Amino acid sequence: MRFKVGKQQPASFRAAALYLAGQTRKHREAERARQSERGGGGPDGRSDDGRLGETSSPASRGERVLWVEERGLGTTDPEQAARIMAITAERSQRVRQPALHFIVAFDPKDARRGRVDAESMREIAGELTEKLGLNDHQMLIYAHGDRKHPHLHFLVNRVHPETGRAWSQRNIGLRLTTLCREIAEARGLNALKERNREQERGRDSDRTGPVSDGEYRTAQREGREPKAPFDREALADLKTSLAPAFRDETSWASLSGRLATQGFYLRAKGQGLIVTDGRAYAKLSQLGKTIRLKELENRFGERFADYYAREARGLVAGRERDGRGVDRRSENRSHQARTDRDHAGSGSTGNERGDLDSLHRVEAADFEYRRWALLDETLTASERQIQRTDRTTRKQSFELDRNRGREVVTYDRMLVHMKRLFADPAKAHARWTALERELGVGDAAELVGKTPGLLGSMSRDTKVGRSGRPTAKSWEALQKARTRWRDAQAELEDTRYKMQQARHAADRVRSNFRHLQAQVGERDLVKRYLRRSIRLRARALDRVNHRMFEKSRLADERIEQLHRAWRRHDERERERRRGRGR
Repeated sequence: MRFKVGKQQPASFRAAALYLAGQTRKHREAERARQSERGGGGPDGRSDDGRLGETSSPASRGERVLWVEERGLGTTDPEQAARIMAITAERSQRVRQPALHFIVAFDPKDARRGRVDAESMREIAGELTEKLGLNDHQMLIYAHGDRKHPHLHFLVNRVHPETGRAWSQRNIGLRLTTLCREIAEARGLNALKERNREQERGRDSDRTGPVSDGEYRTAQREGREPKAPFDREALADLKTSLAPAFRDETSWASLSGRLATQGFYLRAKGQGLIVTDGRAYAKLSQLGKTIRLKELENRFGERFADYYAREARGLVAGRERDGRGVDRRSENRSHQARTDRDHAGSGSTGNERGDLDSLHRVEAADFEYRRWALLDETLTASERQIQRTDRTTRKQSFELDRNRGREVVTYDRMLVHMKRLFADPAKAHARWTALERELGVGDAAELVGKTPGLLGSMSRDTKVGRSGRPTAKSWEALQKARTRWRDAQAELEDTRYKMQQARHAADRVRSNFRHLQAQVGERDLVKRYLRRSIRLRARALDRVNHRMFEKSRLADERIEQLHRAWRRHDERERERRRGRGR
């Protein structure tokens, strides 16, 4: 059970009510299509023999509205109800947004188990409105069954019908969160995990900001943990610790290596780069005004996409050469060198050396895991970006065709008005266009309005006044038609530019993805190596404890990252053991 309050609330009661009732033109066309697919069944969903198909679920029948209830309206007709709510809303002059719309949805698993039926949904709707203090307000409640998850739509008039005061929607998200959790627990329903509350619990140690809704949904689809941006305090520390690396290094390889010693990695995102530790991220622009992708590429003499493709190929080739699971380059760099340095500098005993060895094995395994996770995430993000750019290109193509048609229509209408005034409309149009290029659109229109003879001789049928110029009405109609044509022309040029940019972005993203894919080979290979690195990392984490981290000489950022990884691994192991004990 969960809720959703849209960022954009309905501009009118009528549009929202018709949409929720499924009475828009789009819904009627979809309903006719479904009826034709069902073989000519009646509009009420009955079969040819007049019986209602009770064995099929509403969602399988594609029924949008299961039931509708009204409060304080006296009718469920969307047109009449919306009219009543609009009249009531006029009682308050201060409320700019009287319409409130929110959704309460239920888990499909609860629906399949029979825990969510029409009666329980009505009871939940009544309980919600009562606890929110909306019982006396006008509203329409729609139960929809056109998705796998049954859900309720509430269209509420915030203006009280008697007092004229508006219901306050302050902290509505927090109130709905609490109510949904209480109702779900009381009725034995599944409740959505509250990512904000869980994040607030670890905010002090994680130093991250809130996860965006888009990132949260994307992470759910991809089966990974959502990444949050670093908060202000963490960004300030990153500027201090990482900015020198961006300023001093002379190649992508040296920069990536220096960042890796502190547990950070570079990844392409959108049209720029982000710095991430696998848990949170920061944009390059947030680390300093002079840190930009284009400036780094010009200074290093290489595109980041080309460098990363080469590195990915080296990562895959190193794993193919080493069948035992850990890339020798990373192991030698992060394990052997640091182990020798720590042993030499600390004069440690045998047990302490063993602890340091175990910790450095964790670091090597974690480093290897992060490289494979970053590669897999980059491939997934590239595929998602290709889909996004393709959608943008299709949208711009549709807009281009529509604006072309609009430009042709407005041009033809303008010529119709030109024919009514001038003997040679084509010549008059050409002269007017030349004047616009020479003087500008506004000055040319003013000059032509005073002396229309500059465009040529008038038509015989032109109505002229005493001054010998066309009448104000006919000339004003021509001016408006030409303004519409010029607006359509400007919009067409703008759409052409956007279309060109969209195609360029799509080609760039597709080219980078193909280049990277050609270097790493099959995607299943990357997945297999990622799973292997996860297993190796888990084995290494099993051999360390809290005491070992206190003796480490790693960078503070790396100690914090490894310690966090160990805590999470330890928690998962405890949950797994508890599950086996049941």
